[in-house]
Amino acid sequence: MSKYYFFSGPQSGNVNPTLAIAQGLVERGNQVVYYLTEEYRDVIESTGATFRSYNSVLKSSIGKPQSDTQSNRDLQVSAPWINSNLVKECSIVVPNVLQDLNTEAKPDAIIYGQMALWGRMLAQILQIPAVLLRPTFASNEHFNLLETLHKMFYTAEQRQERTLTFAKANKEMHELCEHYAIEPFPVTDAMDYGEPLTLVTQPRSFQYEGTTFDKRFHFVGPCILPRPDFSHFPLEQIESKPTLYISLGTAFNGNSEFYNMCFKAFSDTKWQVVQSIGNRLKLEQLDPVPNNFIVSPYVPQLDVLKRSDIFVTHGGMNSVMEGLSNGVPLVVVPQSGEQMLSAQRVEQLGIGLALHPRDVTVSSLRKAVEQISSQSSYRERASSLQEDIQRAGGYQTAVDAITTYTKNRKLPGYSIL
Repeated sequence: MSKYYFFSGPQSGNVNPTLAIAQGLVERGNQVVYYLTEEYRDVIESTGATFRSYNSVLKSSIGKPQSDTQSNRDLQVSAPWINSNLVKECSIVVPNVLQDLNTEAKPDAIIYGQMALWGRMLAQILQIPAVLLRPTFASNEHFNLLETLHKMFYTAEQRQERTLTFAKANKEMHELCEHYAIEPFPVTDAMDYGEPLTLVTQPRSFQYEGTTFDKRFHFVGPCILPRPDFSHFPLEQIESKPTLYISLGTAFNGNSEFYNMCFKAFSDTKWQVVQSIGNRLKLEQLDPVPNNFIVSPYVPQLDVLKRSDIFVTHGGMNSVMEGLSNGVPLVVVPQSGEQMLSAQRVEQLGIGLALHPRDVTVSSLRKAVEQISSQSSYRERASSLQEDIQRAGGYQTAVDAITTYTKNRKLPGYSIL
């Protein structure tokens, strides 16, 4: 049995891909201790891991609202959490963990998500192996995620603001690393770095420049656990009808204009529409719900996708992968630069269509759905990606890689390369 410390940023898109891996490690007899904020206690403990909480300062930077100069038609800056609060989070978590280690044996390895740079710091302080989990596109010398985002989607003002933010946070991170006598690294490594074992939760075929990544990168595909449905959602209503599922995820679901456009685009059509609106809006804030719509704050997404023909999504990587895991073609309406990259990749691979927020109208929504519905090639290519995902292996392959790496790292002269 090995002992693992698990770290993730306090954001659902980063936490969700880790749950199946944590559970898989526990099921194989390993001990997993997971540090995260209190709202995740129940879901972490349901995996069999030991939960330990801390108070976060980083959450205020996650999913922050748009600036006064932005509208719902603008792409938001990706990874707004790469700032001084990320360094402060490290300064909170690292001493908490080190204090715990005064009364227990150190772990055999650390597993951390891209946001959780404190995991990387602790691995260096404790001189133990680290495994990095990337829930979005990975970076190498042929494709750099942050550079691509800055060049393609950000205004000059946004680029300047991000440069100043990074510089301040890098200085603070350098000082914090020196305090713990470890090699300093920049905060932008949250999006750019690769550990000797880096797990990417998408198939290689979806990754930009996927064939150029070396053996450090294991493209294990989405790591999905069945999620219990406590909503009593009427799945029987979508069993025998062409179903269109619409969701903007958990971070960008406050856009009433978009939902009302969907009402107008798909009311009185052949579609049985399932529309998830999250908890930022009340149903009373929307136009009257058409008869062929099921609108709910919460939808059992995995169950609905199994019965869906087309998925209209914001393009968050977890949602994209869950759709493709079910062979469902996509209409992507991105809300951030990173999601725009996902949308463009969806179009490149012929598994769906992308609509920039500026181009979203009643007509363009209806046209995109009709185009995918009328051309079987979209479904066929989505089914091909579904097969790639199945071959990638998901969380079982991830657990195999972690346990093998941890075991072999104990051997003299071992190198993953």
